[in-house]
Amino acid sequence: MKKTIELGLGIGENLRFGARFEDVKKILGEPDEIENSQVPSADGEESGDTVAWIYDRLGVTLYFDEEDEWTLGTIEIDDDEFELCGEKLVGKKIDEAKTILQKIKIDDISEEEIEPQECEDDVSLRLLFSQEKHLNVWFEDGICCEIQWSAI
Repeated sequence: MKKTIELGLGIGENLRFGARFEDVKKILGEPDEIENSQVPSADGEESGDTVAWIYDRLGVTLYFDEEDEWTLGTIEIDDDEFELCGEKLVGKKIDEAKTILQKIKIDDISEEEIEPQECEDDVSLRLLFSQEKHLNVWFEDGICCEIQWSAI
């Protein structure tokens, strides 16, 4: 699998948003772990089930939502080999990541500090996000640890 983040599309040329479980199995094989959860909607009501397929060996987690008819809707990576527009973000300091995002023309970046009570183990969490690109870049103690993106 080519470790290229394709905003709004998926990973590389083959793994695309909208893929079904069987499509993903053909591309990546069986997941290392499967987690089921219910995600509340913005109004606090349950919005349906979510299934996460976790591929630890690839540093990839794929999310399938019931309300999207169990199609791939969100991808999360924590592997430092993934590239976005030829640039690696995982492992970079927050200022380096901001510079890279500006360089690749993601201009609507907002920043949020996650309150300590929401964090585990007193870790400092920050989030850079682009609503336009449906992109979240997570930082733990100032270092990029995870990237999430979804279909636009």
